[in-house]
Amino acid sequence: MIDKMRIAGKLAANTLEYIHNHVVPGVNLKTLDQLCEKYILQNNGNPALKGYRGYPFATCISVGHVVCHGVPTDQILKDGDMVSIDITVEVDGWYGDACRTFAVGNLSIKHKQLIEYSEKAMWEGIKRIKPGVHSSEIGRTIQAYTKPLNLRVIEEYCGHGIGNEIHMYPNILNYYNPDVGVILQPGMFITVEPILTIGSGKTILLDDGWTVVSSDGQPCAQFEHTVAVTEFGYEVLTLID
Repeated sequence: MIDKMRIAGKLAANTLEYIHNHVVPGVNLKTLDQLCEKYILQNNGNPALKGYRGYPFATCISVGHVVCHGVPTDQILKDGDMVSIDITVEVDGWYGDACRTFAVGNLSIKHKQLIEYSEKAMWEGIKRIKPGVHSSEIGRTIQAYTKPLNLRVIEEYCGHGIGNEIHMYPNILNYYNPDVGVILQPGMFITVEPILTIGSGKTILLDDGWTVVSSDGQPCAQFEHTVAVTEFGYEVLTLID
Protein backbone atom coordinates (compact mmCIF):
# COMPACT_ATOMS: atom_id res chain seq x y z
CA MET A 1 0.00 0.00 0.00
CA ILE A 2 2.65 2.54 1.00
CA ASP A 3 4.66 1.72 -2.14
CA LYS A 4 1.70 2.74 -4.29
CA MET A 5 1.20 5.89 -2.25
CA ARG A 6 4.86 6.73 -2.76
CA ILE A 7 4.43 6.48 -6.53
CA ALA A 8 1.36 8.73 -6.57
CA GLY A 9 2.96 11.19 -4.17
CA LYS A 10 6.15 11.39 -6.18
CA LEU A 11 4.23 12.19 -9.35
CA ALA A 12 2.30 14.98 -7.62
CA ALA A 13 5.56 16.46 -6.35
CA ASN A 14 7.34 16.14 -9.67
CA THR A 15 4.43 17.81 -11.45
CA LEU A 16 4.76 20.85 -9.20
CA GLU A 17 8.51 20.92 -9.74
CA TYR A 18 7.98 20.70 -13.51
CA ILE A 19 5.46 23.54 -13.62
CA HIS A 20 7.66 25.80 -11.48
CA ASN A 21 9.71 26.96 -14.48
CA HIS A 22 6.52 27.88 -16.35
CA VAL A 23 5.18 30.14 -13.58
CA VAL A 24 6.38 33.42 -15.07
CA PRO A 25 4.89 36.81 -15.94
CA GLY A 26 2.82 36.61 -19.12
CA VAL A 27 1.54 33.04 -18.83
CA ASN A 28 -2.16 32.42 -18.34
CA LEU A 29 -3.69 30.04 -15.85
CA LYS A 30 -5.30 27.73 -18.41
CA THR A 31 -1.90 27.12 -19.98
CA LEU A 32 -0.45 26.12 -16.61
CA ASP A 33 -3.37 23.77 -16.03
CA GLN A 34 -2.96 22.15 -19.45
CA LEU A 35 0.78 21.70 -18.96
CA CYS A 36 0.20 19.99 -15.61
CA GLU A 37 -2.43 17.68 -17.06
CA LYS A 38 -0.18 16.71 -19.95
CA TYR A 39 2.75 16.01 -17.62
CA ILE A 40 0.63 13.82 -15.34
CA LEU A 41 -0.75 11.79 -18.25
CA GLN A 42 2.68 11.38 -19.84
CA ASN A 43 3.97 9.98 -16.56
CA ASN A 44 1.36 7.24 -16.21
CA GLY A 45 -0.97 9.09 -13.87
CA ASN A 46 -4.40 10.64 -13.99
CA PRO A 47 -5.33 14.20 -12.97
CA ALA A 48 -7.64 13.25 -10.12
CA LEU A 49 -9.26 16.65 -9.70
CA LYS A 50 -10.66 16.61 -13.24
CA GLY A 51 -14.24 15.44 -12.94
CA TYR A 52 -14.12 15.24 -9.14
CA ARG A 53 -17.52 16.46 -7.95
CA GLY A 54 -17.91 17.97 -11.41
CA TYR A 55 -14.73 20.05 -11.31
CA PRO A 56 -13.62 20.65 -14.94
CA PHE A 57 -9.85 21.15 -14.60
CA ALA A 58 -6.73 19.20 -13.64
CA THR A 59 -5.51 21.72 -11.06
CA CYS A 60 -6.71 24.42 -8.72
CA ILE A 61 -4.76 27.64 -9.32
CA SER A 62 -5.22 30.44 -6.81
CA VAL A 63 -3.72 33.89 -7.41
CA GLY A 64 -3.23 36.59 -4.77
CA HIS A 65 -6.34 36.95 -2.63
CA VAL A 66 -7.81 33.66 -3.88
CA VAL A 67 -7.70 31.42 -0.81
CA CYS A 68 -8.13 28.06 -2.55
CA HIS A 69 -9.97 26.13 -5.29
CA GLY A 70 -9.15 28.80 -7.87
CA VAL A 71 -10.43 27.85 -11.32
CA PRO A 72 -7.86 28.13 -14.16
CA THR A 73 -8.96 30.97 -16.44
CA ASP A 74 -7.46 33.20 -19.12
CA GLN A 75 -6.03 35.43 -16.36
CA ILE A 76 -2.42 36.31 -17.14
CA LEU A 77 0.15 36.28 -14.35
CA LYS A 78 2.04 39.50 -13.82
CA ASP A 79 5.21 40.46 -12.01
CA GLY A 80 4.65 40.47 -8.25
CA ASP A 81 1.83 37.90 -8.21
CA MET A 82 1.62 35.01 -5.78
CA VAL A 83 0.10 31.82 -7.20
CA SER A 84 -0.77 28.56 -5.44
CA ILE A 85 -1.05 25.42 -7.57
CA ASP A 86 -2.83 22.45 -6.02
CA ILE A 87 -2.31 19.04 -7.63
CA THR A 88 -3.94 15.70 -6.94
CA VAL A 89 -2.88 12.68 -9.01
CA GLU A 90 -4.13 9.13 -9.14
CA VAL A 91 -1.91 6.17 -9.97
CA ASP A 92 -3.27 2.63 -9.88
CA GLY A 93 -6.13 3.65 -7.60
CA TRP A 94 -4.04 5.58 -5.05
CA TYR A 95 -3.75 9.32 -4.58
CA GLY A 96 -1.05 11.93 -4.00
CA ASP A 97 -1.98 15.49 -3.07
CA ALA A 98 0.37 18.49 -2.94
CA CYS A 99 0.32 22.27 -3.20
CA ARG A 100 2.94 25.01 -3.43
CA THR A 101 2.75 28.79 -3.59
CA PHE A 102 5.07 30.32 -6.18
CA ALA A 103 6.44 33.82 -6.52
CA VAL A 104 5.90 35.35 -9.96
CA GLY A 105 8.80 37.65 -10.75
CA ASN A 106 9.70 40.09 -8.00
CA LEU A 107 7.67 40.02 -4.81
CA SER A 108 7.51 42.50 -1.98
CA ILE A 109 9.32 41.51 1.21
CA LYS A 110 5.97 41.14 2.98
CA HIS A 111 4.67 38.68 0.40
CA LYS A 112 7.95 36.75 0.26
CA GLN A 113 7.69 36.30 4.00
CA LEU A 114 4.10 35.11 3.75
CA ILE A 115 5.23 32.35 1.39
CA GLU A 116 8.24 31.47 3.52
CA TYR A 117 6.31 31.35 6.78
CA SER A 118 3.45 29.36 5.25
CA GLU A 119 5.83 26.63 4.11
CA LYS A 120 7.52 26.60 7.52
CA ALA A 121 4.14 26.35 9.24
CA MET A 122 3.35 23.24 7.20
CA TRP A 123 6.65 21.66 8.22
CA GLU A 124 6.13 22.53 11.87
CA GLY A 125 2.82 20.67 11.71
CA ILE A 126 4.32 17.69 9.92
CA LYS A 127 7.05 17.34 12.54
CA ARG A 128 4.39 16.60 15.18
CA ILE A 129 3.27 13.46 13.37
CA LYS A 130 3.98 10.14 15.06
CA PRO A 131 1.95 7.24 16.42
CA GLY A 132 0.04 7.99 19.60
CA VAL A 133 -0.21 11.74 18.96
CA HIS A 134 -3.68 13.22 18.57
CA SER A 135 -4.03 14.83 15.14
CA SER A 136 -5.20 18.07 16.75
CA GLU A 137 -1.59 18.61 17.83
CA ILE A 138 -0.76 19.33 14.20
CA GLY A 139 -3.15 22.28 14.23
CA ARG A 140 -1.98 23.39 17.66
CA THR A 141 1.62 23.53 16.43
CA ILE A 142 0.73 25.42 13.24
CA GLN A 143 -1.30 27.95 15.20
CA ALA A 144 1.45 28.42 17.78
CA TYR A 145 3.99 29.06 15.03
CA THR A 146 1.89 31.55 13.09
CA LYS A 147 0.42 33.64 15.93
CA PRO A 148 3.63 35.54 16.84
CA LEU A 149 4.08 36.33 13.14
CA ASN A 150 0.67 38.05 12.97
CA LEU A 151 -0.53 35.57 10.37
CA ARG A 152 -3.98 34.05 10.40
CA VAL A 153 -4.92 30.50 9.53
CA ILE A 154 -7.86 30.13 7.17
CA GLU A 155 -9.93 27.93 9.45
CA GLU A 156 -12.64 26.79 7.02
CA TYR A 157 -10.24 24.61 5.01
CA CYS A 158 -8.07 21.83 6.33
CA GLY A 159 -6.07 18.72 5.61
CA HIS A 160 -7.63 15.27 5.44
CA GLY A 161 -7.13 11.56 5.24
CA ILE A 162 -6.13 10.23 1.84
CA GLY A 163 -5.36 6.87 0.26
CA ASN A 164 -7.55 5.05 -2.24
CA GLU A 165 -9.86 8.08 -2.16
CA ILE A 166 -8.98 11.78 -2.42
CA HIS A 167 -10.72 12.95 0.74
CA MET A 168 -11.08 10.57 3.66
CA TYR A 169 -11.54 10.70 7.43
CA PRO A 170 -10.18 12.41 9.52
CA ASN A 171 -10.07 16.15 8.95
CA ILE A 172 -6.69 17.61 9.89
CA LEU A 173 -7.33 21.11 11.20
CA ASN A 174 -4.75 23.88 10.93
CA TYR A 175 -5.76 25.32 14.31
CA TYR A 176 -6.27 23.72 17.69
CA ASN A 177 -9.52 21.96 18.44
CA PRO A 178 -9.04 18.86 20.61
CA ASP A 179 -12.57 17.68 19.81
CA VAL A 180 -11.73 17.11 16.13
CA GLY A 181 -9.38 14.39 14.93
CA VAL A 182 -8.00 11.01 15.94
CA ILE A 183 -5.01 9.35 17.55
CA LEU A 184 -2.47 8.85 14.76
CA GLN A 185 -1.58 5.24 13.99
CA PRO A 186 1.00 3.60 11.70
CA GLY A 187 -0.40 3.02 8.23
CA MET A 188 -2.51 6.18 8.14
CA PHE A 189 -2.10 8.66 5.29
CA ILE A 190 -2.99 12.32 5.78
CA THR A 191 -2.41 15.71 4.21
CA VAL A 192 -1.09 18.74 6.07
CA GLU A 193 -2.05 21.89 4.19
CA PRO A 194 -2.24 25.20 6.05
CA ILE A 195 -3.47 28.30 4.22
CA LEU A 196 -2.21 31.52 5.77
CA THR A 197 -3.01 35.17 5.21
CA ILE A 198 -1.87 38.55 6.48
CA GLY A 199 -5.52 39.60 6.61
CA SER A 200 -8.54 38.79 8.75
CA GLY A 201 -8.87 35.16 7.68
CA LYS A 202 -12.50 35.58 6.63
CA THR A 203 -13.52 34.17 3.26
CA ILE A 204 -16.17 34.42 0.54
CA LEU A 205 -17.23 31.68 -1.90
CA LEU A 206 -17.71 33.14 -5.38
CA ASP A 207 -20.69 32.45 -7.62
CA ASP A 208 -18.81 29.83 -9.65
CA GLY A 209 -19.22 27.51 -6.66
CA TRP A 210 -15.50 26.75 -6.44
CA THR A 211 -13.34 29.84 -5.98
CA VAL A 212 -12.81 31.02 -2.40
CA VAL A 213 -11.38 34.51 -1.83
CA SER A 214 -10.33 36.50 1.22
CA SER A 215 -13.06 38.92 2.20
CA ASP A 216 -10.58 41.77 2.69
CA GLY A 217 -8.60 41.19 -0.52
CA GLN A 218 -5.43 40.21 1.33
CA PRO A 219 -3.20 37.56 -0.29
CA CYS A 220 -2.96 33.98 0.90
CA ALA A 221 -0.34 31.24 0.64
CA GLN A 222 -0.79 27.47 0.82
CA PHE A 223 1.55 24.53 1.08
CA GLU A 224 0.60 20.87 1.25
CA HIS A 225 2.25 17.48 1.57
CA THR A 226 0.84 13.99 1.71
CA VAL A 227 2.31 12.20 4.73
CA ALA A 228 2.38 8.59 5.93
CA VAL A 229 2.30 7.84 9.63
CA THR A 230 5.06 5.27 10.18
CA GLU A 231 6.00 3.05 13.11
CA PHE A 232 8.37 5.63 14.56
CA GLY A 233 7.22 8.93 13.02
CA TYR A 234 6.32 10.01 9.52
CA GLU A 235 7.32 9.83 5.87
CA VAL A 236 6.56 12.69 3.48
CA LEU A 237 5.35 11.11 0.25
CA THR A 238 5.19 14.21 -1.95
CA LEU A 239 8.87 15.14 -2.13
CA ILE A 240 10.56 15.60 -5.50
CA ASP A 241 13.16 13.18 -6.86
